[in-house]
Amino acid sequence: MGIIESDSTLSVRAASLDNRTGQLRAPGAGGKTDFQIGGLFDNRNGKLESANSDLTLNAASFQNQGGSLLHVGNGTICIS
Repeated sequence: MGIIESDSTLSVRAASLDNRTGQLRAPGAGGKTDFQIGGLFDNRNGKLESANSDLTLNAASFQNQGGSLLHVGNGTICIS
């Protein structure tokens, strides 16, 4: 369990990402939120929240049982 928070751009590039019961937050409105995960992004019981303009999530596999993904920015959301 932990929190990673950025007041502007939040960018993560990783082979895999374990955010079980964790929080990834970007409450600022001016940047972008960008996740490029080559394998599994495990967000079970975790939270991914972004108010940045755009949110991009690219992952080979995404597990989100019991988790949440929230984008309140005024731009686009792209999940693949």
